[in-house]
Amino acid sequence: MVSNNTVAGICGLATVLQVVLLEIAFPYVISGPRLSGSSSLGSLLAAYSNPALVGTFWPAGVFILFVLFILGIYLALRDAAASAGMSIFLLAAVAVAFMEVPVLLTRTALQWTLVSITAQHGVVADNSTRIALEVSGVVVYRVYDVLYNSLLYWIEGGYVLLLGLVILRTGVFAHWLGWSSLVVGLYQFFNTLGIPLGIPDAVVILGNILLILWTLMMSISLLRLGNRSVGLRRRV
Repeated sequence: MVSNNTVAGICGLATVLQVVLLEIAFPYVISGPRLSGSSSLGSLLAAYSNPALVGTFWPAGVFILFVLFILGIYLALRDAAASAGMSIFLLAAVAVAFMEVPVLLTRTALQWTLVSITAQHGVVADNSTRIALEVSGVVVYRVYDVLYNSLLYWIEGGYVLLLGLVILRTGVFAHWLGWSSLVVGLYQFFNTLGIPLGIPDAVVILGNILLILWTLMMSISLLRLGNRSVGLRRRV
């Protein structure tokens, strides 16, 4: 029988694949480099002018795999966290992580709206309507930008940092994974300043790469735990 750890590990790997393909690779191929907080109206309309982007937005619902990934981490750490007096930190990490799903769905809805606004802008002849669509597009993009490129980092940094503290106290996962969780979490907190301080994209993206690598390493660790538990049951 497949263990909870194995299922969670597979879901974690699937989450990494989704992020790399649907949020990075495919959008880059379709519309080019991501927009910055200071992008012009022309850049905004050009970036969302291709309806093929909807194909990358629609599968957002598969983030249910991320929920299973987090639940797997919780189950793997639950007993050890209780023994170490870290249950409150573990529960807080799970609660913060689950906040990411509605935020990501809202992010996707805003991007989908931008594609729709851009499509209407391209066919409308009335000048006043075009101006109204341009204003709407800028407002929607600004909400998306603050939500995704600033506020979301608080959530990501929060659950990764809390999980790191639990990992360090329990010893269920490798000790280095706990320390790396602290580094990734703190870096995501730093990324929340990206828009207010105008931090270069290259610096912000490094934190996102570290988060992807963290998710990958956690997934592999869960798979190893799953294989270990299956092996013990067979020997028994």
